[in-house]
Amino acid sequence: MNLQNDFDRLVKQNNWWNKNSSVVIGVSTGVDSMTLLWLLEHLKSNRPKIIVAYVNHHLRKASEKETSFIKDYCTSHSLTLETADWQVKDHPRYGIEEAGRKFRYRFFEKCMDRYNSTTLLTAHHGDDLAETFLMKLIRGGQLDSLIGIYQVRPFHHGQLVRPLLGFSKQQIREFATNKKLKWYEDETNKDLNVQRNRIRHLVLPLLKKENSELLSHVFNYSKQIQENNYALESLLDPLVNQALRVSHEVIHIDLGVVKRTNAYIQRSLIRYILEKKMAIHNISQNGFEEIMNIINGNNPHAQIHLQNNWVIWREYSSLNIGIDDIETTGKTNKYNNFMVILNQRFHLNDVVDFGVFEADKVPEIHVSKVPIVLKDSDFPLLVRPVKLGDKVTLKNGGHKKVARILIDKKIPVSQRKSVKVLVASSGKLISVLRIWNSTAQKKLAGEKYYLVQINQKERKGNSDE
Repeated sequence: MNLQNDFDRLVKQNNWWNKNSSVVIGVSTGVDSMTLLWLLEHLKSNRPKIIVAYVNHHLRKASEKETSFIKDYCTSHSLTLETADWQVKDHPRYGIEEAGRKFRYRFFEKCMDRYNSTTLLTAHHGDDLAETFLMKLIRGGQLDSLIGIYQVRPFHHGQLVRPLLGFSKQQIREFATNKKLKWYEDETNKDLNVQRNRIRHLVLPLLKKENSELLSHVFNYSKQIQENNYALESLLDPLVNQALRVSHEVIHIDLGVVKRTNAYIQRSLIRYILEKKMAIHNISQNGFEEIMNIINGNNPHAQIHLQNNWVIWREYSSLNIGIDDIETTGKTNKYNNFMVILNQRFHLNDVVDFGVFEADKVPEIHVSKVPIVLKDSDFPLLVRPVKLGDKVTLKNGGHKKVARILIDKKIPVSQRKSVKVLVASSGKLISVLRIWNSTAQKKLAGEKYYLVQINQKERKGNSDE
Protein backbone atom coordinates (compact mmCIF):
# COMPACT_ATOMS: atom_id res chain seq x y z
CA MET A 1 0.00 0.00 0.00
CA ASN A 2 1.20 3.50 -0.86
CA LEU A 3 -0.08 5.80 1.87
CA GLN A 4 0.47 8.94 -0.20
CA ASN A 5 -1.59 7.59 -3.13
CA ASP A 6 -4.39 6.48 -0.82
CA PHE A 7 -4.36 9.85 0.92
CA ASP A 8 -4.50 11.70 -2.42
CA ARG A 9 -7.42 9.54 -3.54
CA LEU A 10 -9.28 10.10 -0.27
CA VAL A 11 -8.89 13.87 -0.44
CA LYS A 12 -10.03 13.96 -4.07
CA GLN A 13 -13.07 11.77 -3.42
CA ASN A 14 -14.30 13.82 -0.47
CA ASN A 15 -13.52 17.27 -1.86
CA TRP A 16 -12.79 18.61 1.65
CA TRP A 17 -10.97 21.66 0.23
CA ASN A 18 -9.53 23.04 -2.99
CA LYS A 19 -6.17 24.51 -4.00
CA ASN A 20 -7.31 28.01 -3.04
CA SER A 21 -8.28 26.98 0.50
CA SER A 22 -6.36 27.73 3.68
CA VAL A 23 -6.24 24.64 5.88
CA VAL A 24 -5.20 24.65 9.55
CA ILE A 25 -3.43 21.49 10.69
CA GLY A 26 -2.85 20.70 14.37
CA VAL A 27 0.72 19.43 14.75
CA SER A 28 2.22 18.01 17.95
CA THR A 29 5.55 16.81 16.41
CA GLY A 30 4.47 13.20 17.04
CA VAL A 31 4.66 10.64 14.24
CA ASP A 32 0.95 10.92 13.38
CA SER A 33 0.79 14.68 12.88
CA MET A 34 4.20 14.89 11.18
CA THR A 35 3.06 12.21 8.72
CA LEU A 36 -0.22 14.02 8.06
CA LEU A 37 1.71 17.23 7.46
CA TRP A 38 4.02 15.46 5.00
CA LEU A 39 1.08 13.90 3.14
CA LEU A 40 -0.58 17.28 2.91
CA GLU A 41 2.59 18.93 1.61
CA HIS A 42 2.96 16.29 -1.11
CA LEU A 43 -0.59 16.20 -2.44
CA LYS A 44 -0.52 15.76 -6.20
CA SER A 45 -3.55 18.00 -6.70
CA ASN A 46 -5.57 20.48 -4.67
CA ARG A 47 -2.69 21.21 -2.30
CA PRO A 48 -4.10 23.97 -0.07
CA LYS A 49 -2.31 26.76 1.73
CA ILE A 50 -1.08 25.04 4.91
CA ILE A 51 -1.25 26.71 8.31
CA VAL A 52 0.62 24.69 10.95
CA ALA A 53 -0.86 25.21 14.44
CA TYR A 54 1.40 24.10 17.30
CA VAL A 55 0.88 24.34 21.07
CA ASN A 56 3.70 24.14 23.60
CA HIS A 57 1.88 22.64 26.60
CA HIS A 58 4.93 22.91 28.90
CA LEU A 59 4.17 19.45 30.28
CA ARG A 60 7.43 17.68 29.39
CA LYS A 61 11.14 18.47 29.38
CA ALA A 62 11.24 17.90 25.62
CA SER A 63 8.70 20.67 24.95
CA GLU A 64 11.30 23.35 24.20
CA LYS A 65 13.24 21.04 21.88
CA GLU A 66 10.03 20.10 20.04
CA THR A 67 9.07 23.78 19.69
CA SER A 68 12.46 24.57 18.18
CA PHE A 69 12.12 21.60 15.82
CA ILE A 70 8.72 22.58 14.41
CA LYS A 71 9.88 26.16 13.91
CA ASP A 72 12.92 24.97 11.93
CA TYR A 73 10.80 22.50 9.97
CA CYS A 74 8.25 25.10 8.91
CA THR A 75 10.97 27.58 7.96
CA SER A 76 12.83 25.05 5.81
CA HIS A 77 9.57 23.87 4.18
CA SER A 78 8.22 27.41 3.64
CA LEU A 79 5.15 26.74 5.78
CA THR A 80 3.17 29.25 7.82
CA LEU A 81 3.42 28.46 11.54
CA GLU A 82 1.24 29.67 14.39
CA THR A 83 2.29 28.82 17.95
CA ALA A 84 0.71 29.13 21.38
CA ASP A 85 2.02 28.56 24.91
CA TRP A 86 -0.08 26.94 27.61
CA GLN A 87 1.79 28.34 30.57
CA VAL A 88 2.38 26.22 33.68
CA LYS A 89 0.60 28.81 35.84
CA ASP A 90 -2.58 28.11 33.83
CA HIS A 91 -2.45 24.34 34.31
CA PRO A 92 -5.27 23.06 36.54
CA ARG A 93 -4.59 20.77 39.46
CA TYR A 94 -7.03 18.17 38.15
CA GLY A 95 -8.29 17.32 34.67
CA ILE A 96 -5.17 18.60 32.97
CA GLU A 97 -5.65 16.49 29.82
CA GLU A 98 -9.14 17.86 29.17
CA ALA A 99 -8.05 21.41 29.99
CA GLY A 100 -5.15 21.08 27.56
CA ARG A 101 -7.49 19.85 24.84
CA LYS A 102 -9.80 22.84 25.33
CA PHE A 103 -6.87 25.27 25.20
CA ARG A 104 -5.66 23.61 22.02
CA TYR A 105 -8.97 23.77 20.20
CA ARG A 106 -9.61 27.39 21.22
CA PHE A 107 -6.22 28.17 19.68
CA PHE A 108 -7.17 26.28 16.50
CA GLU A 109 -10.32 28.40 16.24
CA LYS A 110 -8.23 31.57 16.45
CA CYS A 111 -5.98 30.28 13.67
CA MET A 112 -8.99 29.52 11.48
CA ASP A 113 -10.26 33.06 12.06
CA ARG A 114 -6.89 34.63 11.34
CA TYR A 115 -6.52 32.89 7.98
CA ASN A 116 -10.19 32.75 7.02
CA SER A 117 -10.02 28.96 7.03
CA THR A 118 -13.04 26.67 7.18
CA THR A 119 -11.07 23.43 7.65
CA LEU A 120 -9.10 22.08 10.61
CA LEU A 121 -7.15 18.82 10.25
CA THR A 122 -6.04 16.55 13.07
CA ALA A 123 -4.08 13.30 12.83
CA HIS A 124 -6.39 10.88 14.65
CA HIS A 125 -6.10 7.42 13.10
CA GLY A 126 -7.72 3.98 13.19
CA ASP A 127 -6.05 2.87 16.42
CA ASP A 128 -7.30 6.03 18.15
CA LEU A 129 -10.81 5.19 16.96
CA ALA A 130 -10.60 1.58 18.17
CA GLU A 131 -9.27 2.69 21.57
CA THR A 132 -12.11 5.20 21.96
CA PHE A 133 -14.65 2.60 20.80
CA LEU A 134 -13.46 0.14 23.46
CA MET A 135 -13.38 2.79 26.20
CA LYS A 136 -16.98 3.75 25.40
CA LEU A 137 -17.98 0.08 25.35
CA ILE A 138 -16.41 -0.50 28.77
CA ARG A 139 -18.00 2.65 30.22
CA GLY A 140 -21.47 1.89 28.86
CA GLY A 141 -24.01 4.38 27.55
CA GLN A 142 -25.96 5.05 24.40
CA LEU A 143 -25.36 3.33 21.08
CA ASP A 144 -24.29 6.48 19.23
CA SER A 145 -21.39 6.95 21.68
CA LEU A 146 -19.77 3.99 19.89
CA ILE A 147 -19.20 6.25 16.89
CA GLY A 148 -16.16 7.18 18.96
CA ILE A 149 -14.53 9.72 16.66
CA TYR A 150 -16.15 11.39 13.66
CA GLN A 151 -14.08 11.57 10.49
CA VAL A 152 -15.80 14.87 9.66
CA ARG A 153 -17.80 17.03 12.01
CA PRO A 154 -18.82 20.69 12.24
CA PHE A 155 -16.25 22.84 13.99
CA HIS A 156 -16.20 26.59 14.61
CA HIS A 157 -17.45 28.15 11.37
CA GLY A 158 -16.33 25.19 9.26
CA GLN A 159 -15.36 21.56 9.70
CA LEU A 160 -12.93 19.33 11.56
CA VAL A 161 -11.54 16.61 9.28
CA ARG A 162 -9.53 13.56 10.34
CA PRO A 163 -8.21 12.15 7.05
CA LEU A 164 -6.16 9.36 8.68
CA LEU A 165 -9.04 7.78 10.58
CA GLY A 166 -9.19 4.87 8.13
CA PHE A 167 -5.46 4.12 8.46
CA SER A 168 -3.62 2.25 11.20
CA LYS A 169 -0.83 3.46 13.44
CA GLN A 170 1.41 0.79 11.93
CA GLN A 171 0.81 2.08 8.39
CA ILE A 172 1.58 5.63 9.51
CA ARG A 173 4.75 4.64 11.37
CA GLU A 174 6.02 2.49 8.48
CA PHE A 175 5.45 5.34 6.03
CA ALA A 176 7.22 7.83 8.30
CA THR A 177 10.15 5.46 8.72
CA ASN A 178 10.46 4.85 4.97
CA LYS A 179 10.40 8.60 4.30
CA LYS A 180 12.94 9.17 7.09
CA LEU A 181 10.66 11.68 8.78
CA LYS A 182 11.70 13.05 12.15
CA TRP A 183 9.25 13.05 15.06
CA TYR A 184 9.17 13.03 18.85
CA GLU A 185 7.64 10.36 21.09
CA ASP A 186 5.44 11.33 24.02
CA GLU A 187 6.68 9.18 26.91
CA THR A 188 3.42 9.65 28.81
CA ASN A 189 1.74 7.38 26.25
CA LYS A 190 3.45 4.44 27.97
CA ASP A 191 1.94 5.13 31.41
CA LEU A 192 -0.28 2.10 32.16
CA ASN A 193 -2.07 3.99 34.92
CA VAL A 194 -4.01 5.64 32.07
CA GLN A 195 -6.91 3.58 30.73
CA ARG A 196 -6.33 4.50 27.09
CA ASN A 197 -2.70 3.38 27.36
CA ARG A 198 -3.72 0.03 28.89
CA ILE A 199 -6.11 -0.56 26.00
CA ARG A 200 -3.47 0.58 23.49
CA HIS A 201 -0.63 -1.61 24.77
CA LEU A 202 -2.40 -4.59 26.39
CA VAL A 203 -5.84 -5.05 24.84
CA LEU A 204 -5.68 -3.94 21.19
CA PRO A 205 -2.66 -6.12 20.30
CA LEU A 206 -4.56 -9.23 21.46
CA LEU A 207 -7.67 -8.28 19.49
CA LYS A 208 -5.59 -7.63 16.36
CA LYS A 209 -4.14 -11.13 16.71
CA GLU A 210 -7.68 -12.50 16.69
CA ASN A 211 -8.47 -10.60 13.50
CA SER A 212 -6.03 -8.46 11.57
CA GLU A 213 -8.98 -6.53 10.07
CA LEU A 214 -10.14 -5.28 13.47
CA LEU A 215 -9.48 -1.59 12.79
CA SER A 216 -11.33 -1.57 9.47
CA HIS A 217 -14.28 -3.32 11.13
CA VAL A 218 -14.44 -0.69 13.89
CA PHE A 219 -14.18 2.09 11.28
CA ASN A 220 -17.05 0.58 9.27
CA TYR A 221 -19.21 0.05 12.38
CA SER A 222 -18.67 3.69 13.32
CA LYS A 223 -19.73 4.85 9.84
CA GLN A 224 -22.82 2.62 9.90
CA ILE A 225 -23.95 4.01 13.25
CA GLN A 226 -23.49 7.57 11.96
CA GLU A 227 -25.47 6.85 8.80
CA ASN A 228 -28.25 5.14 10.75
CA ASN A 229 -28.42 8.07 13.17
CA TYR A 230 -28.76 10.60 10.35
CA ALA A 231 -31.46 8.51 8.68
CA LEU A 232 -33.35 7.99 11.95
CA GLU A 233 -33.28 11.69 12.83
CA SER A 234 -34.63 12.69 9.43
CA LEU A 235 -37.50 10.21 9.87
CA LEU A 236 -38.22 11.30 13.45
CA ASP A 237 -38.24 15.06 12.80
CA PRO A 238 -41.82 15.15 11.38
CA LEU A 239 -43.08 13.19 14.41
CA VAL A 240 -41.23 15.51 16.77
CA ASN A 241 -42.84 18.53 15.13
CA GLN A 242 -46.27 16.96 15.61
CA ALA A 243 -45.72 15.87 19.20
CA LEU A 244 -43.75 18.74 20.71
CA ARG A 245 -45.22 21.94 22.14
CA VAL A 246 -43.66 24.67 24.30
CA SER A 247 -45.82 26.32 26.94
CA HIS A 248 -43.87 28.87 28.97
CA GLU A 249 -41.15 26.99 30.90
CA VAL A 250 -42.50 23.51 30.18
CA ILE A 251 -42.14 21.19 27.18
CA HIS A 252 -45.22 19.12 26.38
CA ILE A 253 -45.10 15.86 24.40
CA ASP A 254 -48.43 14.70 22.97
CA LEU A 255 -48.63 11.03 23.96
CA GLY A 256 -51.39 10.52 21.40
CA VAL A 257 -48.82 11.14 18.64
CA VAL A 258 -46.22 8.98 20.41
CA LYS A 259 -48.56 6.02 20.91
CA ARG A 260 -49.62 5.92 17.28
CA THR A 261 -46.15 4.51 16.56
CA ASN A 262 -44.79 1.09 17.48
CA ALA A 263 -42.81 0.45 20.68
CA TYR A 264 -39.40 0.74 18.98
CA ILE A 265 -40.17 4.08 17.36
CA GLN A 266 -41.62 5.35 20.66
CA ARG A 267 -38.32 4.68 22.41
CA SER A 268 -36.28 6.30 19.65
CA LEU A 269 -38.62 9.31 19.55
CA ILE A 270 -38.46 9.94 23.32
CA ARG A 271 -34.68 9.47 23.40
CA TYR A 272 -34.29 11.85 20.45
CA ILE A 273 -36.37 14.54 22.16
CA LEU A 274 -34.54 14.20 25.48
CA GLU A 275 -31.00 14.12 24.07
CA LYS A 276 -31.17 16.17 20.89
CA LYS A 277 -33.91 18.68 21.63
CA MET A 278 -33.60 19.11 25.38
CA ALA A 279 -29.85 18.36 25.75
CA ILE A 280 -30.55 16.02 28.68
CA HIS A 281 -27.58 13.67 28.36
CA ASN A 282 -26.28 10.67 30.28
CA ILE A 283 -29.68 9.31 31.27
CA SER A 284 -29.08 5.85 32.71
CA GLN A 285 -30.79 2.87 31.12
CA ASN A 286 -32.83 2.40 34.31
CA GLY A 287 -33.87 6.05 34.22
CA PHE A 288 -34.94 5.75 30.60
CA GLU A 289 -36.98 2.63 31.37
CA GLU A 290 -38.77 4.55 34.15
CA ILE A 291 -39.68 7.26 31.64
CA MET A 292 -41.10 4.67 29.24
CA ASN A 293 -43.05 3.11 32.12
CA ILE A 294 -44.59 6.54 32.85
CA ILE A 295 -45.64 6.83 29.21
CA ASN A 296 -47.13 3.35 28.95
CA GLY A 297 -48.30 2.89 32.55
CA ASN A 298 -51.75 3.37 34.07
CA ASN A 299 -50.85 6.22 36.42
CA PRO A 300 -51.85 9.50 34.70
CA HIS A 301 -49.90 11.60 37.26
CA ALA A 302 -46.58 9.73 37.55
CA GLN A 303 -43.28 11.63 37.61
CA ILE A 304 -39.51 11.09 37.69
CA HIS A 305 -36.61 13.36 38.67
CA LEU A 306 -33.39 13.41 36.63
CA GLN A 307 -30.00 15.12 37.02
CA ASN A 308 -29.65 18.93 36.96
CA ASN A 309 -33.12 19.36 38.51
CA TRP A 310 -34.95 18.09 35.44
CA VAL A 311 -38.36 16.63 36.19
CA ILE A 312 -40.61 14.63 33.86
CA TRP A 313 -44.26 14.16 34.73
CA ARG A 314 -47.40 12.94 33.06
CA GLU A 315 -50.76 14.67 32.94
CA TYR A 316 -53.14 12.26 31.24
CA SER A 317 -52.18 12.37 27.51
CA SER A 318 -49.28 14.80 27.92
CA LEU A 319 -45.71 14.04 29.00
CA ASN A 320 -44.19 17.22 30.44
CA ILE A 321 -40.54 18.17 30.90
CA GLY A 322 -39.33 21.05 33.03
CA ILE A 323 -37.27 22.09 36.03
CA ASP A 324 -38.65 21.12 39.43
CA ASP A 325 -38.43 24.62 40.92
CA ILE A 326 -40.52 26.40 38.27
CA GLU A 327 -44.24 26.89 37.81
CA THR A 328 -45.59 23.67 36.28
CA THR A 329 -49.32 24.28 36.35
CA GLY A 330 -49.51 25.13 32.65
CA LYS A 331 -51.20 28.44 33.42
CA THR A 332 -50.16 31.62 31.66
CA ASN A 333 -46.97 32.96 33.20
CA LYS A 334 -47.18 36.65 33.99
CA TYR A 335 -43.53 37.06 32.95
CA ASN A 336 -44.15 35.37 29.59
CA ASN A 337 -41.22 32.98 30.11
CA PHE A 338 -40.64 30.01 27.85
CA MET A 339 -38.15 27.19 27.46
CA VAL A 340 -35.91 26.97 24.38
CA ILE A 341 -35.66 23.67 22.51
CA LEU A 342 -32.49 23.05 20.54
CA ASN A 343 -32.59 23.32 16.75
CA GLN A 344 -36.02 24.92 16.72
CA ARG A 345 -37.12 28.38 15.59
CA PHE A 346 -39.05 30.56 18.06
CA HIS A 347 -41.15 33.63 17.39
CA LEU A 348 -39.60 36.53 19.33
CA ASN A 349 -41.72 39.35 17.95
CA ASP A 350 -43.34 40.48 14.71
CA VAL A 351 -39.93 41.11 13.15
CA VAL A 352 -37.54 38.43 14.40
CA ASP A 353 -37.44 34.67 14.89
CA PHE A 354 -34.54 33.10 16.77
CA GLY A 355 -33.23 29.74 17.94
CA VAL A 356 -30.27 27.93 19.49
CA PHE A 357 -28.80 25.43 17.06
CA GLU A 358 -26.08 22.81 16.85
CA ALA A 359 -23.47 23.68 14.24
CA ASP A 360 -24.78 21.28 11.60
CA LYS A 361 -28.42 22.31 12.15
CA VAL A 362 -28.12 26.07 11.58
CA PRO A 363 -30.74 27.23 9.04
CA GLU A 364 -29.26 28.29 5.72
CA ILE A 365 -31.19 31.55 5.76
CA HIS A 366 -30.39 33.83 8.69
CA VAL A 367 -29.23 37.36 9.37
CA SER A 368 -26.99 36.66 12.34
CA LYS A 369 -25.20 33.65 13.83
CA VAL A 370 -23.39 34.07 17.15
CA PRO A 371 -21.37 31.23 18.76
CA ILE A 372 -22.28 30.44 22.37
CA VAL A 373 -20.62 27.85 24.62
CA LEU A 374 -22.88 25.77 26.85
CA LYS A 375 -22.46 22.93 29.33
CA ASP A 376 -25.04 20.23 30.01
CA SER A 377 -25.82 21.95 33.31
CA ASP A 378 -26.78 25.16 31.44
CA PHE A 379 -29.90 23.48 30.06
CA PRO A 380 -32.74 24.18 29.89
CA LEU A 381 -32.34 27.58 28.29
CA LEU A 382 -35.08 30.06 29.16
CA VAL A 383 -36.31 33.28 27.57
CA ARG A 384 -37.80 35.91 29.85
CA PRO A 385 -38.19 39.68 30.09
CA VAL A 386 -35.43 41.76 31.67
CA LYS A 387 -35.51 41.83 35.47
CA LEU A 388 -34.32 44.61 37.72
CA GLY A 389 -30.66 43.97 38.52
CA ASP A 390 -29.91 41.77 35.50
CA LYS A 391 -26.21 41.98 34.63
CA VAL A 392 -24.04 40.75 31.80
CA THR A 393 -20.46 39.50 32.05
CA LEU A 394 -17.93 41.50 30.06
CA LYS A 395 -14.81 40.26 28.31
CA ASN A 396 -12.55 41.60 31.11
CA GLY A 397 -14.56 39.69 33.73
CA GLY A 398 -16.49 42.75 34.88
CA HIS A 399 -20.24 43.23 34.77
CA LYS A 400 -22.67 45.68 33.28
CA LYS A 401 -26.34 46.15 34.04
CA VAL A 402 -28.75 45.32 31.24
CA ALA A 403 -30.59 48.56 32.00
CA ARG A 404 -27.40 50.48 31.18
CA ILE A 405 -26.95 48.50 27.94
CA LEU A 406 -30.48 49.45 26.86
CA ILE A 407 -29.67 53.11 27.53
CA ASP A 408 -26.33 52.90 25.69
CA LYS A 409 -28.02 51.25 22.72
CA LYS A 410 -30.66 54.01 22.74
CA ILE A 411 -33.57 51.59 23.08
CA PRO A 412 -36.72 53.73 23.52
CA VAL A 413 -38.32 53.51 26.96
CA SER A 414 -41.57 52.37 25.34
CA GLN A 415 -39.80 49.30 23.91
CA ARG A 416 -37.75 48.23 26.94
CA LYS A 417 -40.55 46.21 28.54
CA SER A 418 -40.69 44.00 25.45
CA VAL A 419 -36.94 43.21 25.48
CA LYS A 420 -36.20 39.52 26.22
CA VAL A 421 -33.09 37.83 27.57
CA LEU A 422 -31.80 34.30 27.03
CA VAL A 423 -30.59 32.70 30.28
CA ALA A 424 -29.16 29.36 31.37
CA SER A 425 -30.88 27.26 34.03
CA SER A 426 -28.36 28.65 36.54
CA GLY A 427 -29.59 32.16 35.76
CA LYS A 428 -26.43 33.06 33.78
CA LEU A 429 -27.39 35.65 31.19
CA ILE A 430 -26.34 34.60 27.68
CA SER A 431 -27.96 37.20 25.46
CA VAL A 432 -30.12 40.28 25.46
CA LEU A 433 -31.89 39.14 22.32
CA ARG A 434 -31.30 41.33 19.27
CA ILE A 435 -29.24 43.77 21.38
CA TRP A 436 -26.24 42.16 23.09
CA ASN A 437 -24.46 38.79 23.31
CA SER A 438 -22.00 37.58 25.92
CA THR A 439 -18.44 38.58 25.07
CA ALA A 440 -17.09 36.04 27.56
CA GLN A 441 -18.39 32.99 25.68
CA LYS A 442 -15.15 31.90 24.00
CA LYS A 443 -13.36 31.50 27.33
CA LEU A 444 -15.98 29.15 28.75
CA ALA A 445 -15.74 25.36 28.84
CA GLY A 446 -18.44 23.39 27.08
CA GLU A 447 -19.86 22.61 23.66
CA LYS A 448 -20.37 25.23 20.96
CA TYR A 449 -23.86 26.11 19.76
CA TYR A 450 -25.13 29.04 17.71
CA LEU A 451 -27.67 31.69 18.62
CA VAL A 452 -29.34 32.38 15.29
CA GLN A 453 -31.66 35.27 14.46
CA ILE A 454 -33.87 35.37 11.39
CA ASN A 455 -35.57 38.48 10.04
CA GLN A 456 -39.07 37.35 9.11
CA LYS A 457 -39.16 39.80 6.21
CA GLU A 458 -35.99 38.24 4.79
CA ARG A 459 -36.83 34.55 5.08
CA LYS A 460 -36.47 34.18 1.34
CA GLY A 461 -33.28 36.20 1.22
CA ASN A 462 -29.68 35.09 1.46
CA SER A 463 -27.60 34.69 4.58
CA ASP A 464 -25.05 37.40 5.30
CA GLU A 465 -22.73 34.94 7.00
